[in-house]
Amino acid sequence: MTTHRAATGEASPLAIADVSYQYPRFELGPVTFEVRAGEILGLVGPNGSGKTTLLEVIVGRRQPAKGTVRIAGDRDPVEPETRRLLGYGADSTEELISELTAVEFWRIHALAQAGRDGRARCNERAVAVAASLEFDPPAQPISTYSHGMKKKTQIVASCLHEPLVVVLDEPTNGLDPLTSYRLGAHVDALAARGSACLMATHDLAWAQRFCHRIAAISNGRIVAIGDVDEIFPTGRPLLDRFMAVVEGELL
Repeated sequence: MTTHRAATGEASPLAIADVSYQYPRFELGPVTFEVRAGEILGLVGPNGSGKTTLLEVIVGRRQPAKGTVRIAGDRDPVEPETRRLLGYGADSTEELISELTAVEFWRIHALAQAGRDGRARCNERAVAVAASLEFDPPAQPISTYSHGMKKKTQIVASCLHEPLVVVLDEPTNGLDPLTSYRLGAHVDALAARGSACLMATHDLAWAQRFCHRIAAISNGRIVAIGDVDEIFPTGRPLLDRFMAVVEGELL
């Protein structure tokens, strides 16, 4: 697998600087890191460590108490035009419109992300992404789909407009091993075309196989970040290494 890097001096498509978010009994941050063009960054950490909150701040669903998120240099993710540069897939599939078929759902996303002029291209892209996952959705309401089929529907919707920044929360959750591998290959292809890809995942083996760098988060703080071979070196049990990283005891 080739590791892609942005050219020297080129702004990263996704830059997070001193971001924090406050709950009554939990504080995220401050968090600072970048995801470069052509890079897949895996975000790993225990349940409740702040992964989903951080992703929701990044895509503009939550406003940070402090700090900034910048897309494509200086764009704010809450701006409508900036949203078209983002592809986001949540962990939960509840945001799918259960009365629609997958194809109908994708058409709505195509119109929202590309407008009428680019809708045909996005619809074609949806078919291609689904094929890369070997997903041939039935012409039935999404409510009748299995969890894995719903997850595939969601992933296709997040990628059909070829976003500059791809943010997926637990994308392999509910997927069988073959589809998880195909998803990794698809994300790798997005990175090869220059997208910055941020993947929050509990699947350590998947992260080790497909990510270029790993950021580990614990108790709302990034406790380690580095190349995948540095965080998850070959020959060491992944779970042991994960425990050592999140507990601040690098082996």
